[in-house]
Amino acid sequence: MGGMVKKMKKKIKKEKWIKGTVQYFTTYKPFNEIQIHHLFYLLAICISLVIIQLSCCFNKKVIDTEPYYNSSCYAKPYKVLGKWYIPYKKVKKYSRIGIASWYGKKFHGRKTSNGEIYNMHKISAAHKTLPLGSYVNVCNLENNKNIIVRINDRGPFVDNRIIDLSYAAAKRIGMANQGTAKVKVDLIPASLIRKKEKSSFECFTVQVGAFKSKKNANELMSKLHKAYGNVHYQKIIGNNGSPIYRVYIGRCLQPKEAAGFEEKLAQNGFDALVMPISNL
Repeated sequence: MGGMVKKMKKKIKKEKWIKGTVQYFTTYKPFNEIQIHHLFYLLAICISLVIIQLSCCFNKKVIDTEPYYNSSCYAKPYKVLGKWYIPYKKVKKYSRIGIASWYGKKFHGRKTSNGEIYNMHKISAAHKTLPLGSYVNVCNLENNKNIIVRINDRGPFVDNRIIDLSYAAAKRIGMANQGTAKVKVDLIPASLIRKKEKSSFECFTVQVGAFKSKKNANELMSKLHKAYGNVHYQKIIGNNGSPIYRVYIGRCLQPKEAAGFEEKLAQNGFDALVMPISNL
C-alpha cells in the first residue's frame, strides 16, 4: 500500500513539472523591473564592444610623419604604367632642375603613399623616388619664389616632370594658374630637420620681399625693423646673372615654426614665403 502511494505521488509530481514547463514556454510573462535593467545593461555592453571593434578596423586618423631619410620603409621598388621605380633608401644630397606640376580635386581626400589623406589645400608634394617624409626646397625658376614641402606621396608619373605639388604649394610659388613651371628641387639635409638635433645656426626664415635694387631692399628693412626687429637680407645671383636682394624676417630651427610665422605675416598683408637659410 505504501509503495503504491509513493508511485502515485511521483506520477503527480512529474505531471505537474511537465505541465509547468509547457506553461512556461507557451505563456507570456512580462519582465519585471530588475530583469529589464539587466537586459539593457547587457545590450549596452554588446553595442560598446561592436563600436570598439569597428573603430579599430576603420580608423583613418592622419598622422604627421617625421622625416626618415635612412629608413627602408616604403622603399620597395614599384611599377606604374609599365615602368619600374626604385626609391632611395639612403640619400644625403639631391638637386634637380625640371618641370613641376600640381594635383588637386581628383585626388583630394584620397590616401597618399604614406597613408595620410591628401588635402589639396595644405602644403605637400609627391616625388617618384625620394624617401617619404623628406623635406625639399622648391624654387620656381620663372619668378624665384620658393617653398619648403614634405614628400608624402608618389608621382608624378608623366614624362619630364620631377615633382608634383599640392594645389596650395603650387599657388604659393605662382604656378597654379599655368599648371606647370620650371623649378629647382633641393633636398634639405636630415640634420636640419630632426627636432632633437642641436644646430649652431638658425636654418629657416620667412621672405617678405625680393628686389633688384639694394636701395629698395634697405628701405623695406628700415620700415620693418621697428615692428619685427630681426630683419635681414641676402644677395643672390639670378638666372640672368643680375643680383637679387631678398628681405627676410625671423630665424627658426624648424619648418613648422617658420610656417606658423609665415601665416602671421601673411595675415598682416605680406607675400610671405618660408626659406631655408643656413649661413646668414
